[in-house]
Amino acid sequence: MDRPSQASARTLLVIPSSILQLPFAIGMPGTGEMIMIGAILLLMFGGAKLPQLARSLGQSIVEFKKGVKGEEDGDPALPPGDEKKALPNGDGDS
Repeated sequence: MDRPSQASARTLLVIPSSILQLPFAIGMPGTGEMIMIGAILLLMFGGAKLPQLARSLGQSIVEFKKGVKGEEDGDPALPPGDEKKALPNGDGDS
């Protein structure tokens, strides 16, 4: 039935500032990190290959977004009146 004093309750709620700062340290890379990543990519692939890589990455992202939306560039729908051509026996007679 002993209640802890308010002073001991306060000490239980104290959170070290290093723990509060940890999630913010794992954020987006800053300017220096981006320059370093760009320099490494330039050394690995060369100046002529980087635009091609960026273009293919952009096209991949566009295709992914189309796939997520459900838009496919598969077979186009048959225009009206062409249902006879789609019959399995090919003669179009019922």
